[in-house]
Amino acid sequence: MADYHLLDVFTTEPFAGNPLAVFVDQPVTDTALMQHIARELNLSETVFVARRDDSGAFPTRIFTPTNELPFAGHPTIGTAVLVASLGLADGDELVLAEGVGDVRVSVKGATAEFLTAVLPKRVEVIDRERAAAAVGLTAADLHPDFEPAVWDCGLPWAMVAVADVATLGRTHGVAGYYDSVYAVAPDGDGSRWRARAFVPAFGIVEDPATGSAVAGFAGFVAHLPFDRFVVMQGVEMGRPSELRLSVERSDERLSAVRVAGEAVVVGGGTLRV
Repeated sequence: MADYHLLDVFTTEPFAGNPLAVFVDQPVTDTALMQHIARELNLSETVFVARRDDSGAFPTRIFTPTNELPFAGHPTIGTAVLVASLGLADGDELVLAEGVGDVRVSVKGATAEFLTAVLPKRVEVIDRERAAAAVGLTAADLHPDFEPAVWDCGLPWAMVAVADVATLGRTHGVAGYYDSVYAVAPDGDGSRWRARAFVPAFGIVEDPATGSAVAGFAGFVAHLPFDRFVVMQGVEMGRPSELRLSVERSDERLSAVRVAGEAVVVGGGTLRV
C-alpha cells in the first residue's frame, strides 16, 4: 500500500492551479513502478520523495504520465509546502535533490519559493513562421518586440510571445514542432503576463501552471527593466494560477532566478502497490 497527498499548486483555492500527487517517505529506486503509478493517476506530474539523505536533501523524482522529468516547478513548490507541513523539514529551508541538481526552497506556510539549480540559457532561436505555426497562429499574430526562442532552465521550452491577451486565447498546441511550448502575452506594463503551456509530446494538451517554463521565461524577458514578474496561467482552462518570478542581475546578466507560489492540500488516497 502506498499513500499519496493531492495538492493544487500555484493557487490558494482548491480546484484551481495545477493538481499534483506526492508520495512521501518512499523509496525512489523502482523507476518502472513510479512510471506506472504516474500513468495510473494521470496528472501532469506525480512526485516521489524519499527520506533525507546524508547531505540533508530530500531525493525527489518527478514523473508525467509518460516520462520522468529532471525538474519541474509546480512539483517543486507543492512538494516543499507538503514536506514542511508534515514537519519533515528543519525550519523554513529545505533542499529537493532533483534530476537537474539540488533545488533550494524556502517555505512560509502555504507559500514556497525556489532558487533554480541552473540559470536560464537560450539554446535555439526560432523562425517566426515556425513559432507561430507551433501555436496555431500566423507570424502576424506574434508580438513584434520578442524573438521566439527555446529557453532552458532545467527543462527546455519554446517561448512564443503573441500580440495580446485576446490573441493568446486563440493559441493551441500543434504536434510536430516543439515538445513544450509556452505562449505568452503582456498584460500590463511588462511586469505582468498571461501564459498558456502546451506539451503535446508528453501527452499534456495544456498545463495550468508551469514553474519550469516561468523559470526559462526569466531569460526571455531579462532585457526588461523589472526585477519581479507575475504570470497568470490556466485562465482559459478554468484553473487560474499565479506564478511569481524574481530575478537578480550582476553586470547586466542574470545571476539568480526564483519562482514562488502557493499550494493547498485538497485530499489524498491509497494505492494498492
